[in-house]
Amino acid sequence: MPHAVHIPRVNNNDDEVRLVRVFVRDGESIKPGQQLAEIETDKASIPVEAERGGFVLRVLQTDDSMVRVGSVLAWIGETIDEAIPGRDEPAADRPKVSTAEPTAKAKAMLLEHGLRVEDVPAQGERLTVDDVLAYLKSRSEGPKTPVATTPTPSSPASAGPSAAGRLEPLSMEARGMMRSVLWHRDEAAAAYLEIEYDPQPWEEHARAFAEERRMLGNPLLPLMAHRLVVIARDHARLNSTIVDGQRFVYEHINLGFTIQVQDNLYLVVVPRAEEMDPPALIKALDQLHRKAIGHKLTPEDMRGATLGFSSMARWQASRHIPILPPYVSMIVAHTVSKDGRSVLGATYDHRVLSGGDAVFVLNWLAQPLD
Repeated sequence: MPHAVHIPRVNNNDDEVRLVRVFVRDGESIKPGQQLAEIETDKASIPVEAERGGFVLRVLQTDDSMVRVGSVLAWIGETIDEAIPGRDEPAADRPKVSTAEPTAKAKAMLLEHGLRVEDVPAQGERLTVDDVLAYLKSRSEGPKTPVATTPTPSSPASAGPSAAGRLEPLSMEARGMMRSVLWHRDEAAAAYLEIEYDPQPWEEHARAFAEERRMLGNPLLPLMAHRLVVIARDHARLNSTIVDGQRFVYEHINLGFTIQVQDNLYLVVVPRAEEMDPPALIKALDQLHRKAIGHKLTPEDMRGATLGFSSMARWQASRHIPILPPYVSMIVAHTVSKDGRSVLGATYDHRVLSGGDAVFVLNWLAQPLD
C-alpha cells in the first residue's frame, strides 16, 4: 500500500520551510535511507530521507519553493503501478475541490496568493472572496494531522515540441514570472511608451544625498522609485486596476522593485511605500536585496505589488519593456545605453491609464524635484 513522505517540522515556530531541491523523480526506485529532498530554514539545511524502499509514484512539490510543514512531498509504493490515494478512492472520501468559476475579486485574490481554482472549495455556484478567505484561514491554522492533497489532474496535453527533451519543474521565481506574463497577455490592455531625459540632475541629486548621509552605495534607483511613489500618492489613478469592470483603487502603494541576483530576477515588494521617506525606502530595499542574495526571500516578499519600477541600466540596455505584474497598471522602465542615451519608459494598462497619463508620469519622474 502506498505511503506518503511528509515535509517534517524542523523548528517549532516554522510552519513553512524552503524546499531547496528534490532528488528523485516519478517512477524512480529508491532504497531505505536514500535522500529524497533537502529542506532549509533560517537556521539549518535538513535532508528528507526515505523510511523504506520502493518506487516513487508521484512527487508533489517543486524545487526552490516554500512548502507547508506536514504537506506531502511524495507518494512511495511497493510496486511502480500502485494507485495513489485520492485518485482511485471513493468520491465521498476525496477532498472537495472547486470547479466553480471565480468572481473577478476572487480571481484577483487567487493570483495574489498563488492559488489555483481547484485548491479552494466553493460554497455556491461561483467561487467568491469569502470562499478564498475561509480557505486561507483554514490553511494558516494548519491541519491537526498531515493531510495528503489530491494532485490536480493535468489539462489536456498539446502536441508539444517535436525534438527530444525532458520536463523540469519550474522554480518559484519562474512560476511567478509565468503568472505575470499570462496576466499581461490575457487581462491587461498593455501598451508602452518612452521618453529621453537628461540624467545629470538625478545623478547630482543622488550624489549629494549619498554624501550628506555618508552612504557607500549609489541611491539613484531607490530615489527615483520613491519619486514615482510620491507621484502616485498624489494621483491615485496610477495606483489602481480593473476589477469586475470597475476601477479598483488600492488603499496603499505597494512598490514592486526589480532585483537581479545571479540568474534570478526578483520583483520584491515594499508595502505601504507611501508612508516612507527616501531613507526608509532605501533601507527596506536594501534589506530585501540582502534576503535575495541569501536566498531567503519568501512569497510574501514578492506579493501584492500595486506599482512597479525596473531598471536595466547596469546592462546598458537601449530599451527595456517590462511585463506588467498581475493587477498593476504601470511599471516604469529605466535604462542607460552604451552611447549614454538615457531613457524612461512605462508599460501601462490602457484600460486604466492613457498615453497622456504615462507621459505625465515620465516627465515628472525625469526631474528629482518639483
